Amino acid sequence: MLETRICVICGKEIVREKSEFTRSPDRTTCSRKCAGSLPKLSGPNRKWRNNDIGDGRWKLGGYIAVAKSILTPEEHSLLPDDGLHYVLEHRLVMSRHIGRPLQSHELVRHLNGNKTDNRIENLALGSHAENTLDHVSLRNELSLWKNIALTLFALLLEKNKK
Repeated sequence: MLETRICVICGKEIVREKSEFTRSPDRTTCSRKCAGSLPKLSGPNRKWRNNDIGDGRWKLGGYIAVAKSILTPEEHSLLPDDGLHYVLEHRLVMSRHIGRPLQSHELVRHLNGNKTDNRIENLALGSHAENTLDHVSLRNELSLWKNIALTLFALLLEKNKK
């Protein structure tokens, strides 16, 4: 008996014998390439490993990935033809904002350091060097505030001893 399913990554229709489908319908893919784009399952219950956000979105390396199959044709025109079945959401948001596909050398930086905060006011186009400086300056700033807090704490301890 034939069954028809839709690939959850690329949206392609799949027709096979029912017994040939080894995955549940919400994890059915048309190829190994699409299967590699699925968020991984783990644990004894085989539930999503805190990666699935829903609506064709999941966390990938701390960033939010979006399945290309859920994008509009206008959004597809803003993406490079890289052979992947997903796009990182911050790159999609920046492409929408500037109205063109990003070049391979262009990097989208998260100004506040939060990889899941994809509001346009938190994103900036830049180079790898600028991104590295952002991380170094953020680390230095945190270190500075930590040192100030420790100094104030030491002063309070001295004051309480008297």
